[in-house]
Amino acid sequence: MAEREPSNTILVVAEGTTERNYFAGLRTRKSTVQIVVPKSHPTDALGLVKLCVGQMDARGIDIDHGDMAICVFDIEGNDVTNLSRAIKLAHRSGVLLAMTNPCFELWLLMHFRDVMSAAPCAEVHRCLKEHIKKYHKTGIYRDVLDPLRRSALTRAQVTWSEDIKRAIPSNPGTTMHLVLSEIDRLVQRNSRP
Repeated sequence: MAEREPSNTILVVAEGTTERNYFAGLRTRKSTVQIVVPKSHPTDALGLVKLCVGQMDARGIDIDHGDMAICVFDIEGNDVTNLSRAIKLAHRSGVLLAMTNPCFELWLLMHFRDVMSAAPCAEVHRCLKEHIKKYHKTGIYRDVLDPLRRSALTRAQVTWSEDIKRAIPSNPGTTMHLVLSEIDRLVQRNSRP
């Protein structure tokens, strides 16, 4: 029996290798959803959203027909003006934002433990290495993280409840749980028996 062509595409434009590896790891054989994670060079929020919007056009991403576009970036290193512009452009263009404050590794750390107090990226990295001993930014940790994902979603929701009225997550905070819920719905809708 021949496999069907993907019925929807998820475009993920991400700031770094860690983020790209994580989202590429969400691909599943049981779904006809195609997850595309191109390499990107801009590292500021607005530059990434602009690149994502350009990639949407170039790759024929059609939000109205169920495709998704996601932009992934850290809050740390972006000023409020840049973030505000990025958020406005994303909303106008139908781009979902996976923002993490201070850095994406906070999301990974949430797979292992509660994170309730603010910390710089260096501290988050140090704590993550307590759980993934040989952690490095280019590693692939799907086998370690997947079984703990539900815990991370719950922990992210707890920190988000404090941020619900903010456009930008506070430290610690993330919108990863919101984006992953949307991905899960799309994958489930497109799953093969």
